[in-house]
Amino acid sequence: LKPMTQLFDDYSRNVVAVVDREQVRLFLMHLGGIEEKEGWAGQEVKHHKQGGFSAKQYQRHDDQLARQNMRRAAEATTRLMEQSHATGLILGGSVETLPRFREMLSKALQKRIVGTIALDMESSLVEVREKAAELISAGEQQQEAQLVDEMVTAAAKGSGAVTGLPDTFYVAHQGRVRTLVVERGFEAPGYLCGGCGYVSAEPIGKCPFCGDKPEPIADAVNRLVQKAVDSGAKVEVVAPSEELTRAGHVGAILRY
Repeated sequence: LKPMTQLFDDYSRNVVAVVDREQVRLFLMHLGGIEEKEGWAGQEVKHHKQGGFSAKQYQRHDDQLARQNMRRAAEATTRLMEQSHATGLILGGSVETLPRFREMLSKALQKRIVGTIALDMESSLVEVREKAAELISAGEQQQEAQLVDEMVTAAAKGSGAVTGLPDTFYVAHQGRVRTLVVERGFEAPGYLCGGCGYVSAEPIGKCPFCGDKPEPIADAVNRLVQKAVDSGAKVEVVAPSEELTRAGHVGAILRY
């Protein structure tokens, strides 16, 4: 389960919407790949060079037309987000266009925006993927660091979290884990109770839950992940860090 958990944790499903005043190009990123989906193109917004009163009228008309186009583009983006069950949205475009496009999106969708990148309608598929992947990676690193810090701080206070294998095994067996945090690549042996499935980090003569004698197993961390998944907990596989290493490479935020 551990490699699979890491795979889905690393490659969440994201929509990239590259938008200007006339149209939107839509992309779906999943499992490290990218696919361009059907976008939407509206009416052409012309640029008028003449001055005077007529120019102001033309400008108002063009601004209204651009708003209509971006509203339809927002609707197309929302449909793809819903159909693809994407967790994140990345907006690509110019600094002039993106704030106006963001306003066209629902409040719920705005909260799922991962960030913005500088792209235009001529951007290649490779360029879209590379810039979006870089943004996603930076955002995930920040979220992981924040999650680890919150967990370690709460565990130190003895309030709503634990760290290290022994305590994490214990609360996982009780079904108390809300979010399991595991350092990427971390493995450790342990001891499995054949009676109730409890896993301990150290050899013990008797299981504290059922009384049977636990036997050695090679990868106790994988058992921990399985126990968390079975109990409905969320599993976060995070990059190695000094803070998590000092805390024992693993920990959990608790339900109660």
